[in-house]
Amino acid sequence: MGTTKVSGLKALQRRRLHLSITFIAVVIGFLLVTQLTMVTDIRVQLSDSTPEELALVISDLSRERDQLSQEILEIEGRLGEARSQEQNIRTVMDSAEEAQSALKITTGQGRVEGPGVSIVLIDPLEQVTAYDLLLLVRELMISGVEALAINDKRFVAGVELRQIDGIWLANTPISPPYRVEVIGEPGTIEQALSIRGGITDSLARLDEVSITVNEVPLLELPAAGLAKWRYSQILTNNDEGSEEDAG
Repeated sequence: MGTTKVSGLKALQRRRLHLSITFIAVVIGFLLVTQLTMVTDIRVQLSDSTPEELALVISDLSRERDQLSQEILEIEGRLGEARSQEQNIRTVMDSAEEAQSALKITTGQGRVEGPGVSIVLIDPLEQVTAYDLLLLVRELMISGVEALAINDKRFVAGVELRQIDGIWLANTPISPPYRVEVIGEPGTIEQALSIRGGITDSLARLDEVSITVNEVPLLELPAAGLAKWRYSQILTNNDEGSEEDAG
């Protein structure tokens, strides 16, 4: 729904600016046509005029020409401002759309795709705990991954990974083999996972536990369910100002 609002606002603002530019262009054309028409009419009248009358007409024409030229310059200036305003609005709207896309990726509000790494953790004896997976997630986040999923379930802020008679991701139990898929720079991710003494090194020392890491040119991760925030609230500008006054 946020995308629809941004796109609708963008289309409305562009439509208004296009109408303004069209109106200004029509006015300029009208002034030019008017000037040409006046010159044509005056040429017909000048054929029977005296030199003194011609001098007055020339003076009036020069004054009207200067006035029309000044009006055209002003209108062209407004046209340039309208075009500049359109460009500024386009830049602002593009930035808003980029920020919205980044927020949707971070909060898991949509499916995402991109290059990354697939990590398969085989644990037939089920020795790996939720805490171990959290440590693995932490190392991956430090390496700069942009999106992460465990066993086809998106992991984002507000999603719980806990140990209760097995491992639970949010409200769903997960079991081995654990497949952790991440989107990010594959080389950086693999380098982070290969650090001696890291979580993957520790897990590989467990009996019958094996870890496989593979680069994937294009991964597609699912969207996450919307997290329910119980304590956090969005602060408005007025709220921030009230806190500063209270301080």
